[in-house]
Amino acid sequence: MTLTNDIKSIDAFIAQKFPTATTSHKQTTPSAHVANSFVTRFQNTISTTETAVSWRTEREYQIVYYGAKSADTLAAMDALSETFYTAKVIAKDGDSRFIRVESFAYSAPFKAADSDMYVCIGILRAVTREMRSMATYESANKIMHVNVRLKPE
Repeated sequence: MTLTNDIKSIDAFIAQKFPTATTSHKQTTPSAHVANSFVTRFQNTISTTETAVSWRTEREYQIVYYGAKSADTLAAMDALSETFYTAKVIAKDGDSRFIRVESFAYSAPFKAADSDMYVCIGILRAVTREMRSMATYESANKIMHVNVRLKPE
């Protein structure tokens, strides 16, 4: 359960939908904005115990998209939203587990103060479940037979 692996997995998911987009910036917005680029940033986390053997982690990620036009940003975020809701899960990189998509919402595009790019910020809420490590024991005394006697009532 590493946060950096989850961010990497979300970036890989976005790259599948937008193969020509740049997704290399993680957690830090680039100083020079480039059109058709995504930035995935961790926002917050809440972990709770679900059962005696597992816990649930809810996380929010900011997904920032930079586009040359306002319409480009809206189209990209709308397509990304549809992709999240269609897939429902994001495969974790190097793991058999998944990140479950809870919701995705995004803002109206706005012009960046320091460039001619338009920016749209989305919030992805996602959930992962992890298993606790459990001790295993080898017993020298194995049960060889089990006899069951039933009494009629």
